[in-house]
Amino acid sequence: MCIVNSRQPGFGNDRFIAPVAAEPVAAAPIAVASRVAMADSVVLCAGMCGVVVAVKLLQRLADSVKRGEAVASATVVDTSRSVPRRPGAKMLVFRDGSIAGTVGGGEMEARVVDEAVAALSDGRCRLLSYRLVDPDRGDPGVCGGDVQIFVEPHMPEGSLIVIGYGHVGRAVTELAQWLGFRVTACDDRPSITDAEQGNTDSEPDASKTDLNKTDAEQDNTKQGETDVEQGNTGNDTSKVNKGPDELVVGSVDDLLAGRTLTADVSVVLVTRNIDVDTAALPALLATDAGYVGVMGSERRWATTRARLEADGVDPGALDRVHAPIGVELGAETPEEIALSIMAEVIAHRRS
Repeated sequence: MCIVNSRQPGFGNDRFIAPVAAEPVAAAPIAVASRVAMADSVVLCAGMCGVVVAVKLLQRLADSVKRGEAVASATVVDTSRSVPRRPGAKMLVFRDGSIAGTVGGGEMEARVVDEAVAALSDGRCRLLSYRLVDPDRGDPGVCGGDVQIFVEPHMPEGSLIVIGYGHVGRAVTELAQWLGFRVTACDDRPSITDAEQGNTDSEPDASKTDLNKTDAEQDNTKQGETDVEQGNTGNDTSKVNKGPDELVVGSVDDLLAGRTLTADVSVVLVTRNIDVDTAALPALLATDAGYVGVMGSERRWATTRARLEADGVDPGALDRVHAPIGVELGAETPEEIALSIMAEVIAHRRS
């Protein structure tokens, strides 16, 4: 249905008048007044109903984002002449193309849905303009007017999974939480819970890789046991780190049981050795996680990749992996390495 806009002084920019048949010149003044009053009542009722629908849609949007689901909103922001919906009409669009609400239906709405799904992929807003006059010229309608629709993606808070909860894993967790991420940490060592409770004597050594050392330097640090890996950096983060939002003590299979990783999830592997990486990556790469990064030197990643390809992992899937992980900063301490890692994670999310 197309609605005609008429500019009325004293009623804002756009007032929508329900169709009323023209009255004969000799019609009784009371009859004319009755018709006008009825039209105003229709407009008022439609406006109130529209507000209720908008509030429900906004509540659904908030609930969806809170659950970790990305949603795009499409709002009619300007119109002229005859159009399907007036300014303020809203529609929600989800990643799978499903919708709630409407901005007018038909071909125009189908185009808006496509743009909204694209907005959920690139995270960018859009201002869409459509002329609804001549389909032969590519217009998505024949109402006779023009409409502008603002599309905005609403993304849930970042979700980060940290595989390996040693010194670097803890530093990444703390920084990520400070940046607003919800963090889930996973480590297969049962004794990790002792360390989480502050019993540092029982904390297992986590062999970590300095992101910026050469292969030769990595080889000269047997099992990667540097001062950083032993925690002898003079920087004690345990006093301020409240720990991850969720700690899974077990394998990556335990972590993924009953859990779906979407494009909004980033995964960083900061583990103690290649064996842990090769065991974890096939399952992680089978998900839709938006980012997967692995800590280690280029040589370590080459070895890991060769082993995974020999095990039958698709090379194309392995191309998704960011390795060596992080932005080159010359990082050495766990905190510096965490900064390097989170810088890359954020850059990937914003790209």
